[in-house]
Amino acid sequence: VRDGNGNETIKIHVLTRKELHENKKALEKQVRNWKQLNKPRMEQVDTYSTFLHKDLLLLPADESIELPGLWDGLTRPDSSKRVTIAGFKGKMTPLASIRAPKKVTLFGSDDKEYPFCAKGGEDLRLDERLEQLFVVMNAHLRQDPEARARQLYIRTFGVTPVSKRAGLLEWCQNTEQLGAVVNDECKAMFARYTQLKQASNDHSEILHAEPWTRNWSNFCRLSGPRVNTLKNGQKENLLEAGPVHQVGSNGVINARFRQENWVEGQQGYTRLLAADPDLAGELFRQALSETPKYLLKARLLKLAPSPEAYLQLRANCARTWSTANIAGYIAGVGDRHTGNLLLDNSDGSMVAIDFGYSF
Repeated sequence: VRDGNGNETIKIHVLTRKELHENKKALEKQVRNWKQLNKPRMEQVDTYSTFLHKDLLLLPADESIELPGLWDGLTRPDSSKRVTIAGFKGKMTPLASIRAPKKVTLFGSDDKEYPFCAKGGEDLRLDERLEQLFVVMNAHLRQDPEARARQLYIRTFGVTPVSKRAGLLEWCQNTEQLGAVVNDECKAMFARYTQLKQASNDHSEILHAEPWTRNWSNFCRLSGPRVNTLKNGQKENLLEAGPVHQVGSNGVINARFRQENWVEGQQGYTRLLAADPDLAGELFRQALSETPKYLLKARLLKLAPSPEAYLQLRANCARTWSTANIAGYIAGVGDRHTGNLLLDNSDGSMVAIDFGYSF
């Protein structure tokens, strides 16, 4: 807006009390809708088992069931520490996985809650044996002077097979899948880039404002059909390319799959790998080149309240991740990907899970 002298001015619209109230109500409605869409879907325990929901409470004391994973099998059980199942929480949370596992919470006789992951469709006896093997490896690491000096250890958790096709896994508190961490940090990084781009007309300023923006044009993909495909080998300057919908390696691969009308996700990549290994390898290498290399560092920096805390988180992450990789290699563990690694947001350590493909 220009005034009578031709000078640029800013005109501020003053909201009335009624307009302010209406805007507040609209914003609150949007927040409620967002929370409802992102709320974990809950299911009732009694839809799967009335025994766990009601009849378990009627068992006499001498027939009570011990809490799963109470004893490690390496030492004599201490009866004074015996805890039995007092009941189940009425609701459980289904998890997004091919086996559709569920997070269930058990009430112990010691008035504590014990979360578990109930998983079916797999023989968890192999997972149990591997966790026992990792416990033995930890004992050897504690006995080795150099490993003890470096504080090397493997994060373990309890596994209780109930049958050949089902079992319970100890719930690792405060953890998040490494794949989810990478995706979240990548989106947060691009959101920061977008803010810088909107705030400045000089792209050179954006490129040097933050370290991660210097090569950002290689990290993103377009929301529409990708122009710099493997066919023509063209490179686009995404600073000028319009809206970017997703970022990260999954976004790069799925963008190509949509362009060719292929099935997206792991299923599509598996088919491509069988049909054309060279193209699958080239696409994978392109996805790696367009994914920022310091996303895990960004998460650890967010978790750290001080520089010293960051160094400790980084050390915990490096120790546990490297030790778990070496132990898994020795044990013949396969199917290692970002969905089978958990980052502990409390101390930065890494937990390896899901050992269905081993030996």
